[in-house]
Amino acid sequence: MALPYPVSGCLTTTGMLTVNVPMLAHSTPEILIILAVLALIAIALYLLWKRLERLPGQLDAGLNSGLSPLLGRSFLDLTDRMNRLIADLRESSSANAAKLNSESQERLERALFQNRSELQAGLARSSESLEKRFQSLEKQVSDRLEKIGQNVETKLNENLKEGFKHFEKVQEHLQAAEIKLVQLGQVGDSITSLNQLLKLPHLRGSFGEATLERLLADFLPAHSYTLQAQIQPGSTERVDVAVHLGRQTLPIDAKFPREQVLPLFESGDPAAIEVARKNLADFIRSQSRSIAEKYIKPEHGTTDMALLFLPSETLYFEVIRNGKLFEDMAKLRVFPVSPNTLAMGLQ
Repeated sequence: MALPYPVSGCLTTTGMLTVNVPMLAHSTPEILIILAVLALIAIALYLLWKRLERLPGQLDAGLNSGLSPLLGRSFLDLTDRMNRLIADLRESSSANAAKLNSESQERLERALFQNRSELQAGLARSSESLEKRFQSLEKQVSDRLEKIGQNVETKLNENLKEGFKHFEKVQEHLQAAEIKLVQLGQVGDSITSLNQLLKLPHLRGSFGEATLERLLADFLPAHSYTLQAQIQPGSTERVDVAVHLGRQTLPIDAKFPREQVLPLFESGDPAAIEVARKNLADFIRSQSRSIAEKYIKPEHGTTDMALLFLPSETLYFEVIRNGKLFEDMAKLRVFPVSPNTLAMGLQ
């Protein structure tokens, strides 16, 4: 088999043996060994040649001419054998190189596969770790949002409750204002009625008693009270109404101070109104003292208090607005009542 890189050799005129071996693309240890062997053979041939030169006269020209072709053929035969050996070595080297390349490729592929597997495993672990961290973070965020939502809901409920409370208070104030307006309307009606009644002389004396009797008839059965009742046996004093409360009776006496009330409604002078209020307070204080002395008789079955009935809400308001007067009446155990307050008490 011929090699792409032939090997040739020849003897020079000086007796030097030259061997032409081209550079191999890929040197291997075996090729280096062959080259060393060739070098040794060349040296041996050279030494043999020199030895022949030192034998003058011993060899004739015929022997010398016959030895040169023999040496040439030996050299060519050696060269041919070397070429075949190099070709075999080249083929073996190529096979070994291919095998080595294949093994290297396989090792590289195995290393790449192992690295790829390790990388995939590392990525999987990293992904799993990141997923766990994301899940933990998501749970924390969810819990935080839920807590914030609960706090907001609680605060909103508290604000709504507080708002409802304020709204209820506003409603209560509005209802109270409405009641006040109704009462003011009633006061206005009472003033109008009072002015009309004050113009009727024959009704002035019995107005208070008549109003009290009509009110009691609307709220109490007839047997539960007595009109013009005698409190102390043998006495000529009669209370307008005695309400029976079990074993005791509650004295109620009606008063209508015409002379003291008129200036309060007819005069526009503030000074005159203040004088009229003072006169009204003196009259009420005097009447309360008289009621306490005449009708509060616990030893004769009465309660330890009595009521002074004022048939007008306006008149009642003028009495209770005077704190000193109301305090003096309370000390006497005599308390003022109007048609509305007495009706609420009877209910």
